[in-house]
Amino acid sequence: MTRRPVRLGWVALAAGGCVVLGACNPLIRDPISQGGEIDTTDALYTGPPAAWLETGVTGAGDDAIFAFALVRDEYLEGPEQRSCAVDDDAVVDCVITPVDVRTPTQRTVAGDGSYTRLMTLWPGERVDVVLVCVDPTTQELGCPAETRVWLRTVDNVGALVGELGVP
Repeated sequence: MTRRPVRLGWVALAAGGCVVLGACNPLIRDPISQGGEIDTTDALYTGPPAAWLETGVTGAGDDAIFAFALVRDEYLEGPEQRSCAVDDDAVVDCVITPVDVRTPTQRTVAGDGSYTRLMTLWPGERVDVVLVCVDPTTQELGCPAETRVWLRTVDNVGALVGELGVP
C-alpha cells in the first residue's frame, strides 16, 4: 500500500447534495500528512451549541487508525469545559491545555466509514482532527494516500445537526 506523501494543500468533496467546498454534514476531507507520521484535517462548525463531532475513515486498508480532536484557543467560541468521548463511548471532560481544548485520548476508529464520537463543538469553532494510521505488518506510520476522513455533527441522540465547512 502506498503511504501518503507529505503534501501542501487540501481537497474537500461534496456529500448529500452539498456544493464542493460548501458547508456539508457530513463533510469529506482528504487529510494532509504532517511529516509522514500523523495526518490532519480541519472543519468549521456552524449550528446549535454542544453538537457532537464524529469522524469516520475510509481508504486506510487494514491499518489501525487512531484519532483525536482539538479546538485551539484562537478558535474557541464555546466554554473550555466540554464533553469528550473515550473508547468505551463514556462521556468525560475534555482536557484543557494552555493552547487548546482536546480529547483526553486517541480514539480507535474503524476503517469502514462507521462513525466514532470525539467532542462537542460550538458554532463558529474550527476543529482539528488528527489521525495516526499504523500498518499492522510493518508498523509503519502514516495514512495511505487513499484515506478519506468523514466528519459530521450530531445531537445527543445521533441526529444530524448544523453544518461543517472548509475553513
